[in-house]
Order: sequence, then structure tokens, then C-alpha cells
Amino acid sequence: MERYAPGEIPTMVLQCLSDGSCRTVDEIGAVLPLSRRQIWGGASILIKRDYLDRTERGCYRLTQAGLNAAANGEKIAGGPIGPDTCIARKPLQNTLRQRAWNAIRISPSFTVGDIVMAAARDERYPDIAVRQYIRLLRRAGYVAELPTRQRGTHRNGGSSKRFRLVKDTGPISPAWRTHKGALWDYNLRQFAEEVSCDK
Repeated sequence: MERYAPGEIPTMVLQCLSDGSCRTVDEIGAVLPLSRRQIWGGASILIKRDYLDRTERGCYRLTQAGLNAAANGEKIAGGPIGPDTCIARKPLQNTLRQRAWNAIRISPSFTVGDIVMAAARDERYPDIAVRQYIRLLRRAGYVAELPTRQRGTHRNGGSSKRFRLVKDTGPISPAWRTHKGALWDYNLRQFAEEVSCDK
């Protein structure tokens, strides 16, 4: 996989969508020499900057701020996002949970394997951690299981459960708080109420 300088991939995605079109990850990948994982990473950075929106049908379109940034030839770089509002909140961290949440937010639907592929780095047993996190999100009503499965994803020819995000509250990943037995949403600054699941 080709290595790019910091900010280069989100800038490529920004320019790819500069015509205002709404494209899926696969459509972006057909234009840019990037893997799905790289596209997910670049898109998540644009979403954090409010430059990109995900539509219901799984397409990604630049916001007006994103269109302005593309028209001005902005080069995406690291560092703080937006002005200092003096409001305390949890900073975005480069953890498996945060990367998984980023991938979930920009995916129209997904399996555990999809998110592991997009988010895992050098962690031990990332599939177990991601599966547990998706289960917690589902219990809290953030993720819903789809009625159809993805076939042929297991070595034994079995199928995998598919999910979709139904409650996107912002860029910071919700976190489980053991002492409260509940999911804390940093974006809403409140605990999520557990919902019943059919399965």
C-alpha cells in the first residue's frame, strides 16, 4: 500500500468530491488510487472538520464548507480543528474504539470484519474488541442489525451479520462506563439509555 504524507489522503478525497457529487466509497476508489481503508480514514477526517456528510443511501457529499475548502484549494493538515470555544470535552484519540466509530459513521452498512479491516492497527484480538463494541452500541440503540446477512465471509462459507448506524451523535466515540453499566456519549454529554433487542 502506497504511503502518503499526513493530510494528503483527505485532500485527495476532498478534491474528488469537489464537483458536489454524491459518491460511495467504491465510486471514490474507482477514481483515486486508494484502498477502502484509506478512503475511510480520509473521509473520517473530513467529517470531523464538517467538510463531508454521509447520506442515507450510503453516499458521501461535501458540505458547503467542504465545497468552499475545495474551491480554495485547501490542503488538509493536522492540528486543532476549529476555534477554541473553552468548552471542555474529550479530545479525539487514535484508539481502536475511535477508529472503529469513525469507520461505522461513514459506512452505509457493515460487518464486524469490515470495521476490523478499517480500524485495526497493532492491537491484539481486534475482532473481539470490535465485536464487543458493536454489541454495546446495539444495546444502546446506536446500531441496528439488518435482516439480511453478507454471504461467504467466513472460511467455512457461512454468513456474517450486517449492521447500520441509526444514531450518529457526533465525532467522538461513545465509551462504556463499567461503574455505571451504561454507554457514555461524549457528544451529548450524557449516558445512553439501553434499548431492547429482539435477538
